[in-house]
Parts: sequence; C-alpha cells; structure tokens
Amino acid sequence: MKLQYIKKENAVIVYLHGHVDLTVTASIEKAIDKLILSEPESHFLLNMKAVDYVSSAGLGIFISLMNSLKKRNKKLAFCSIDPDVKKIFKVVKLTEVFDIFKTEGEAIAFLKEG
Repeated sequence: MKLQYIKKENAVIVYLHGHVDLTVTASIEKAIDKLILSEPESHFLLNMKAVDYVSSAGLGIFISLMNSLKKRNKKLAFCSIDPDVKKIFKVVKLTEVFDIFKTEGEAIAFLKEG
C-alpha cells in the first residue's frame, strides 16, 4: 500500500485506503515510521475515509504508532472513520484510547492545541 500524505499546520495527515490488514500492515508501519523520522515536530492524523476494513494487525500498528508518538510528546488522531470500521474500534474499546473525530478539520483543531 502506498501512503498518501500532506503536511498541514503542525500535523502530517496520512490518507489510508482499502483494507488495513496483515497483508499491508508491514508496509504501512514502515512508511509511517519514515514519516515520523522526517517530521519529528509533527503530530499525526490518520484520515480513514477510504478504509473499509481494519484487522487486529491493523489495530496493532495504530497502537504502536500512538506509543511511538507519545515517546516524542506528539499526538495521534483519527478522522472520518466509516461506521462499520468504527464498530471494530468500539468492540476492542479503542474508542476510549484514541482521539477520534468526525472531520479532518475537527482533528486538526485538536492537534493545534498541542
């Protein structure tokens, strides 16, 4: 999976697509790790608008990403999660762990706060 991303304000917005499962998690993790190193002062926002499925392996990379950013005192936020995908987050109680927003604008405003 090739990641698309843009830098906006103090955040890198990563646009994920399709299924986030075991077949793509390694490439996603590698690409995001590179972005973290190249953008050490940035928070990260995962725009999930085009994601229609997330497996446990996908959830695992999100948790790993959050922990990596926390070590750098940076935030991770999510936006535009499909209702069916959000159910997966709810079942494993990750809606209580992650900062999730309806829109990209709301998430950027949250990340601006620091």
